[in-house]
Amino acid sequence: MNVPMARLTSLAHGGGCGCKLAPSVLQQLLADQPLAAPYRQLLVGTETPDDAAVWQLDDGTCVIATTDFFMPVVDDPYDFGRIAATNAISDVYAMGGKPIMALAILGMPLGKISPERVREILDGGREVCQAAGIPVAGGHSIDTPEPIYGLAVNGICAPSELRRNCDAKAGDVMILTKPVGVGIYSAAFKKEALSPADYADMLATMTTLSLSIGATCAALPNLSARK
Repeated sequence: MNVPMARLTSLAHGGGCGCKLAPSVLQQLLADQPLAAPYRQLLVGTETPDDAAVWQLDDGTCVIATTDFFMPVVDDPYDFGRIAATNAISDVYAMGGKPIMALAILGMPLGKISPERVREILDGGREVCQAAGIPVAGGHSIDTPEPIYGLAVNGICAPSELRRNCDAKAGDVMILTKPVGVGIYSAAFKKEALSPADYADMLATMTTLSLSIGATCAALPNLSARK
């Protein structure tokens, strides 16, 4: 099948977290939904704007579950896969946990992108998972109008190591694991206005796992991490 080599970013109306629904829209969608409070083991649900849900299995173990996917922020399919996977796995680190397994989420516009390029996206995501020491154990794929890729990631932590937004207190130290301004780089790239040096800086930032920061926050109770 002869498929044109279009820029990945040209196939999507937006990129990265810029495609998220606005908080005001989410508030309307969830306004009448019942709270998950009756589930005693659910330590983190939709009540707080955290990076993942958390379920306590026993006195020593919590399961962290998150899903994160978006449209291309770069044109290189391998790098797109790396960026999306890094973003998803870092949700678990931000909660104070250790990732253990991932499932791929894939939506591709058949006829607009070749199977070879889709494989490169998956390869990029798999490389990041290998760096985090976890398998891509399965996933789900559909034919979509625009390209979408990400991961559903499960992790574990001890209840005492859990980090929640609502636990932050005055005097806590906040560690930003990603520098502010990456979104501006991404927008500039889509308009072909980003220099090669700035692109390299953006890519290095967006493909760096928050492993070391997450471990530090788990060890020190007064530290909070946000990716």
